[in-house]
Amino acid sequence: MECLVGKRLILEYIVDTDAIGGDLVDYVCDKDLLVLQERIVSPASKLSEVKPVSDNPLVIVNDDRLPVQRSVVAVQKTGLDAFQRLDSGVLLESEDIRMLFSYPFLTGREISFDSFNEVYRGLDDLLRQAGFTETNIVRTWFLVKEILRDYDLLNEVRDEWFGRWFTKDCFIPASTGIQSRINEAGHFSLEFLAVDGAGIAIEQMHCALQNEPIEYGKMFSRGILLSTPQTRIALISGTASTDKCGEVKYLGDVAQQCQHMLDSVRDLLEGVGMGFENVAQAMLWLKHGEDREVCLDLVARNGFPLERCVLLLDCNVCRDEWLCEMEVTAVKNAG
Repeated sequence: MECLVGKRLILEYIVDTDAIGGDLVDYVCDKDLLVLQERIVSPASKLSEVKPVSDNPLVIVNDDRLPVQRSVVAVQKTGLDAFQRLDSGVLLESEDIRMLFSYPFLTGREISFDSFNEVYRGLDDLLRQAGFTETNIVRTWFLVKEILRDYDLLNEVRDEWFGRWFTKDCFIPASTGIQSRINEAGHFSLEFLAVDGAGIAIEQMHCALQNEPIEYGKMFSRGILLSTPQTRIALISGTASTDKCGEVKYLGDVAQQCQHMLDSVRDLLEGVGMGFENVAQAMLWLKHGEDREVCLDLVARNGFPLERCVLLLDCNVCRDEWLCEMEVTAVKNAG
C-alpha cells in the first residue's frame, strides 16, 4: 500500500505472507526502492532460504506450521531530497519532513538492567547523530524472548528513560511489547521510528473501550496519528483485550478476547476517520497455536485484511491471561 507523505515522498507498506518465492526481492529491485524496515518471520527450517531485502532485517523464528512471512516499509527514491544510512538506522528527508527508522538494537546474552539500559544508550546516540530529540519518537517496538519473566525489567528501564523524556505536556509514543524469538543471541530487541518537521502533525489516539496505559503505570499510548495535508498514518500499539480499568477482559475465552481486540482496533481507527480497509500492515500474536483457526475466522468475519497481516503462534503476551494481541499501521491518502 502506497502512502504519500508531503508533496512528493511516497512510502510503501508491503506484507508478503509467503515470502520464499522471491517476488518481493524482485519487486524492491525493479522499483528501485530503499528499504527502511524489514521483519522476517520464518520457521527455523526455512531460515536459509530467505533472501533479505535490507542489510538489517529483524528475523523472528516461529512455528513450522506457518510459511515464511515478511513485512517491509520502503520509500520510493524519486521523492527524496536526502537519504542517509547511519550507524544504527536510516534517515530520509523530503521538503519539511524528516523520518528516522532505527535498525534493531539487541542486548547480549546477559539479562539485566545494565544490558537493557545499553540498548537505550544506542537509541539516544542514534537520535543525536540524526539531529533528533527524544520527543521526536512516535513508535517503539520491544521484542523479548521471555516476556512474562522480563516484562517488569523492560518497564523498569523504559520508565527510567521515558520518565525523563516525556512530560505531561507531550504525547507518549505508541508501542508494542511482546514475546518473540529473535534469531540472535540477545534476549531483547528495540526498534523505533522518529519524525520531525513543520510539515507533519502528531497527535495521540484514544480508544473508547480502553483507558490510557499511563493510567495503570505503562508508558505508551494506544496509538499515534501522523498527519500531513496529503495523508494520515495511524500507528496503533500492540492491542489486547483490555477494559477501561486496564484489566484483562474475558479470562480464558480466546474468541471473546479476539473480538474485543478487533473492536478496540476498529474504535481507534474510526476515531481518526479510518477503517479496516485502510490497514497497510498488521501483526497478530496468539498465545496458543491451537487457537489459530478460531481467531483467523473471527478476523476474517470482521472484514480485517488477512493478506496484510503477519501471524505468529505460541507467543506470550505481557500478561499471562492475554491470549492474543495485534498491532496495526493504517494509512489514508487525501482524495
